[in-house]
Amino acid sequence: MRGRQWWTGAAAAVAAALLPVTAPVAVAEPAGTTAPVDWRSCGDGLTCAEVTVPADWRDRRAGTTEVALVRIPAVDQAHKLGPLLVNLGGPTATLGWFRQSAAKFAELTQWFDVIAFDPRGFGESTGVTCPTSPPDLLFLAADPAGRWAEQTRQGQRYDRTCRDVMGNLAGRLDSGQVAHDMDAIRQALGQRTLSYYGNSYGTVYGQAYLELFPHRVNRMYLDSVLDHTTVAPYDRYAVTAAVVRDRLPGVTEWCSAHPECALHGQDVLAVWDRVLAKASRAPIPALGTDWVMTAGELRARSGAMSEASAPHFTAALAKADAGDAIGFHAIPEQTPPDLSFHAYCADFPALRRQEALPLMAELKKIEPRVGWLHPATVQGRCLGLPAPSNPPHDLRVPAALPPVLLANGLHDVATTPSMGQHVAAQLPGARWLGVDGQHALYFTGDNRCLRDHVHRYLTTGALPAADTICPAES
Repeated sequence: MRGRQWWTGAAAAVAAALLPVTAPVAVAEPAGTTAPVDWRSCGDGLTCAEVTVPADWRDRRAGTTEVALVRIPAVDQAHKLGPLLVNLGGPTATLGWFRQSAAKFAELTQWFDVIAFDPRGFGESTGVTCPTSPPDLLFLAADPAGRWAEQTRQGQRYDRTCRDVMGNLAGRLDSGQVAHDMDAIRQALGQRTLSYYGNSYGTVYGQAYLELFPHRVNRMYLDSVLDHTTVAPYDRYAVTAAVVRDRLPGVTEWCSAHPECALHGQDVLAVWDRVLAKASRAPIPALGTDWVMTAGELRARSGAMSEASAPHFTAALAKADAGDAIGFHAIPEQTPPDLSFHAYCADFPALRRQEALPLMAELKKIEPRVGWLHPATVQGRCLGLPAPSNPPHDLRVPAALPPVLLANGLHDVATTPSMGQHVAAQLPGARWLGVDGQHALYFTGDNRCLRDHVHRYLTTGALPAADTICPAES
């Protein structure tokens, strides 16, 4: 979740699978088979290491792969509580962000060695770069009905080129495999149990670990929970559309409060509707280029309408209202050639065209501007890729599971509050915490209420009172 790419699991909701599956099966790991971590200095007070793990935890003949770690050591090594494993989401490489954001974890180093990892196949963990970028979801979002089949064909071509360089990781990127890697890290650290903080897509890894290794859980904090359990697509996306609907007025509120806004004093959504109507009658040119913006492209490129994107969005919208769509043309189309699509689609399935189009028609009744596009902008990345090896399913955990703390931002479009609440309801003794905020609450924010609850839980196990809501940051 973390980066602001509109297409990632970091910034969009996911559809649930309707496939009957069983829970992932833990593979027995004899004690002592993972070599201890050999830390080395890697600058700025950090230490780095790698853990070698099987490429396939169900078939050891597939060879091995490496998982990279970066550690911010605890301030007081003599009195620390131990390691806290962290994943910041994506699914993608995050160790770069972790290094750059070390200050965000400074409070945690009062008690823990804070250790982040890149998931298998990403970044410093024997990262794989595909020779081509995945299909651009902007085209699908601009015309879902017309582009579904072509997007599927492009996805198939992309999958073929990517698999040529995946090596022994092909078909082995799902969250169940990553959960086994996490347990190998626990063992390499010499720990009997694991304390874990997962952000955004990192919460999917956490859910898999809870199923596979419930007896190894010490404390687990899941921030901006992405639900990897079975939910009907309409139920999931209707909530997302409603959150988008409720957030859109915030763009006008931001503009009213900031005189530098290009549309200051105007109703931003009314201007958006006016520009959309113009683009429906005739595409709006991007002056100085040969590109024109159709109404569908306007919707696709406005999918991140929010207070966070308001400065750029309102400037682009003002130009488009004056007849120049160049501001939208310049919005970056972020589709990196890493394994993000393959890792995501190993856990979540594509929606079929005959499911997706009626679903989006129903969502238009809830939020007709952009909220109805999420089935295309999220599940569209899986068109043409193999079916998931670990599709969504109801969590199967023992009644004696240690209590888990989960949190979601009340205004988060990427991982809505209902996602965290649904996961929490399946975890005995768990507590869900609502926060008047958006995405990646601990990592990107400074909400004192949230941080105090997280620190208290990770250090003592104490959970917030039921129905606690943290107010907005002061």
